[in-house]
Amino acid sequence: MGRRTVALLARSVILLLAMLTGAQMTNHVNAQPPPTISSGWMTQPVVVDGRMTTADEWSDAIAVDLTLSETYGQEKRLISARVWIKNDLKHFCILMSVKWPTKDVDQRDTFQFFIRLGYKGDASEVNALGRTNDFYVVRITTQPGLGQDQSLEDAKMSPPGKNNVEGGASYDGTRYWFELRKELNTGDPYDLVLVPGQRYYEAYLNMRGYTSGGKYETKVMLQLAPVLPSIEIVKPEHEAITRVSQVNFTALALGHLNKVALVVEKEHDMKFNEKTGLYESLLTLADGTYKWLVKAEGVLGNVTTIPERSLTVDATKPTIVILSPASGAVIEKSEVYVSWQCSDATSGIAFVELKVNALDWIDVTGKSSHTVTGLAEGNHEVRVRAIDKAGNVAEKIVTFTFLPPPWYVTYWYLPVISVATVVAIAAIMISRRRPPKLPTKPPEVEPLRVEPPARPPTREELLKELEELYKSSRITETAYRRLKKKYETDRN
Repeated sequence: MGRRTVALLARSVILLLAMLTGAQMTNHVNAQPPPTISSGWMTQPVVVDGRMTTADEWSDAIAVDLTLSETYGQEKRLISARVWIKNDLKHFCILMSVKWPTKDVDQRDTFQFFIRLGYKGDASEVNALGRTNDFYVVRITTQPGLGQDQSLEDAKMSPPGKNNVEGGASYDGTRYWFELRKELNTGDPYDLVLVPGQRYYEAYLNMRGYTSGGKYETKVMLQLAPVLPSIEIVKPEHEAITRVSQVNFTALALGHLNKVALVVEKEHDMKFNEKTGLYESLLTLADGTYKWLVKAEGVLGNVTTIPERSLTVDATKPTIVILSPASGAVIEKSEVYVSWQCSDATSGIAFVELKVNALDWIDVTGKSSHTVTGLAEGNHEVRVRAIDKAGNVAEKIVTFTFLPPPWYVTYWYLPVISVATVVAIAAIMISRRRPPKLPTKPPEVEPLRVEPPARPPTREELLKELEELYKSSRITETAYRRLKKKYETDRN
């Protein structure tokens, strides 16, 4: 008898477990996921008055058709509704249109949006008169596995919160139109903090009719719109010029991003640098001017770009050619005419400077020549320096020698000797023509002695003097060789 009883009990338990398992499997198979409502990114402002104020007011949100079912009663009546939801970084807004019979219209008819996170919830509602309320909802456990929601007005909590809901309502003869607006983070401890781009799996839209006594509701999964991509800071600056071939492009891109790309001739992915918080791309570019831009793609496919910029890469120094004086030249005047040509193929010349010996640099930008005066006898050096707009510096140097001619061939020597000779001859002739004075005895006049001009140095003396100048480094080797050749071939 005891064994039979035990066997029967065992069979009963197995049967009960099978029935429960089947029921759970049936419920799991038949359970339908709630519809998903994707919030749009708010680009158009909302006038909270319970109607579409302009054609564009809700054009940035996608309308979703829903069916609300009665939550109690035997008939389980259904009503049709259409909802628009959108958000930006600060607010979310809801526009709800509900088909409602005119005979049941009452100023106490109410639309409510409710969202739950764990054991806490937040309810925002607006009635047919446009009056709003803000509720704090908490689930109270009545027994294991079961609970009941308790709604309390934020303003009646202790300490009191605030009613942070804005709303409006209207009726067009067929449908109610309800509008709600609330901050994603009000700062009120009784409100939930919602985050752009996040999903909320327990959100409810319900309509309560005061005259009909019905409450209609549907559960949805709400996907708040992610932050649209934006590009705040980009470097290099527009029309920048660099003398470095490796260019680091950086961008501060914000929002929920899929990727950030640099477009220079072709597209290059930009990598995120956690230390700097910037997206970066390092490219090696040849000399030239480039058009470039940065574009950021959001997780929803939205693309933001900056206006196209230009960048000039110039890693090459300018070109300098000194036309005069020639390197190693010997000049016979204490002034020299310096001329040059400067060019830069990519960025262009920015500054040109000239330096003579140890004197200061002279700004000769925009010029192609300069005359240097007051040179001392000996060797000299001229430097021309050019700087392009990228900062590349080039410099050219020439050396020359100032060697004045011997004293007897200078321009002043022959005229002075000629004048002196003429004066002496005239004096002699005058003295010979003067008649004697009577009876006074003329004084004795010694004949005028005209010194003959100094004898020019011989070729050997000139070559010896030139040798001494070269050995004392007062002239360059080039000048020495040139003058030596001249004196050796000069017959006079």
